[in-house]
Formats: sequence, structure tokens, C-alpha cells
Amino acid sequence: MAFFGRGVRLAGASRKGTDSIANEDAFRLFHEASCGVVFDGAGRASQAAKRGASQFERLLRNRLPVSLPDWAHLAKLLDSFLVGIGRSTFAGFRFVRGESGWIVSGLVIGDAKLLHVSREGEVRFVSPSGKDFLGTGSVDPIGAFLRPQRHDVVVAATDGAWAALGGAHKMVREILSLALRGPIAEVPVRLLEKPRFLLDDATLVVGVLDE
Repeated sequence: MAFFGRGVRLAGASRKGTDSIANEDAFRLFHEASCGVVFDGAGRASQAAKRGASQFERLLRNRLPVSLPDWAHLAKLLDSFLVGIGRSTFAGFRFVRGESGWIVSGLVIGDAKLLHVSREGEVRFVSPSGKDFLGTGSVDPIGAFLRPQRHDVVVAATDGAWAALGGAHKMVREILSLALRGPIAEVPVRLLEKPRFLLDDATLVVGVLDE
């Protein structure tokens, strides 16, 4: 799945793990908001990730996150919503065009990952050390604030995708070679096709700044 426009290209994909009964990950792309998010549900058959993603979509209609407090507010609302339903990790980002140029704000909860990859291959990634979850009623989100340049890439990844792709260095090389040379829709799909076996569900959302 891919979206284009407003200087940002977005794409996402998900692949079920071989040990999974059903894919407990979910992702959403929001073209008008230049926003992408991933959810990774804990346990089996809770559908917490899919329900969390649907709730995020509803919340986004009322309030578009720009600042870190905006994202923290959304996290608290999602956390409360999933109490009694299930638990999920989360990573999300949004590109925003301001007076002084583009910014990316985002949020990570649990063992999900958020990466900012410059076109030169420099990497900044946000990866909380704790096992935090939406749905506990006491979530402690980690915010991210980035200033991307043209052709920079931002990635939100579940822990399953991160582990399957071999971590930051291997992932970055693949992301840059695919994102800057080919259709954006192919980037997450081709990345998730590379591992022969996936023990865990794996989900990626990729955003590329074209301005």
C-alpha cells in the first residue's frame, strides 16, 4: 500500500510470522496528514493491534499530532482505550511542513522502532529499552522530533521486522537503495520478502521526503 502527494511518499506492508496463528500486527497510512503508524499486538488472537489502529484513525480525525505533547496525548487515549482489550506496542511519525522547513514528530512505545535515515546513510533511531505496552493504563511514551532533508527516509517498524532484517545497519542499506531508486510501494514489501523465515509478525511503514 502506498500514498503520494504534498512532498511525502508513504508505503507500508505486513507479513505474518511462521509461528503465528494470525497476524497480530497492524499499520495505517494517512495521506492527507503525511502520517504512518504500526501496532504490534501482544499475545495471540487479541486483535489489540487492529483495534488500536482503528481507534488511532478515529482520534486523528479530531486532532492531528504536531508536537510531542500532541503525540503523548494520543498515546494516553490509546492506552485507555485498549485497557481490558489487549496490549500493543506502537511506533508512528508525521511529516509537517512549517515556516522554517519540514519536521517529523513521532512516538515509540515498547520494543517498536522509529528510524530517521539521511540520504547519506546516517541513522538516528528511537528504541525504548523497556517492555512498555498500550493497554496497561500506565504507558510511558518516548517522543521523537526530527528535521529531515530532501530524500531522507523515516521508518516505523515492529520488533518482528527489526529482528528479521538484522537491525539498523542491514536495514538502512536496503532502505536507501530501494527508497531512492524505485517505487515507494515496493520498499516495505521487498524488505519483508527478504527473510526466508519470520518467527514473529513483521510490519513496516516508510516515509520519504521528496521536497
